[in-house]
Amino acid sequence: DYAMSDKWSWRNSLVYAQLQTNSSTIAGNEVSRDLGFEIDSAFTYKPMERFTWINEVGFLFPGSAWREGSADRANSFNFGFQSKAAISF
Repeated sequence: DYAMSDKWSWRNSLVYAQLQTNSSTIAGNEVSRDLGFEIDSAFTYKPMERFTWINEVGFLFPGSAWREGSADRANSFNFGFQSKAAISF
């Protein structure tokens, strides 16, 4: 978290995931432990005490575990954007 001013703040996070065991099997196939990672970034604007506006973007990088297995799923890069506002009474 970083407070750029009284009204603006910036939050970043990094999430990494992997399977717990060294050799997992799904539908009889060996699967990698690597589930991938995600980078999230959010800007928060709070012009007054009772109003908050948040814009967030997330970047998902799926690991090799999604490609392996019987379903042969795609593991390409993906992203999402979210904007929300909150008014407190």
